[in-house]
Amino acid sequence: MDVEGFLDQLVNSRDYRQQISHCHTINARPARFATPNVPIDSRLKDALAHEGRPTAALGSRTD
Repeated sequence: MDVEGFLDQLVNSRDYRQQISHCHTINARPARFATPNVPIDSRLKDALAHEGRPTAALGSRTD
C-alpha cells in the first residue's frame, strides 16, 4: 500500500480538507516478537487461529 499517496489524496480531498492536522513519517524497523505480559482475549486468539496465525505463545483469558 502506498500510504504516502493515500494520505496525500486524503489531505487534498474536498471532503477531508483541513481535518488532518499533522502527518509524521517514522523509519521502518525490524519486527519484534514477544509473549504479551497479559494474555489476549480468547476471542482474538480464536480469530487468529481461524486465519492460520500462530497463537501458542499468546495465552488466553476469558473476560
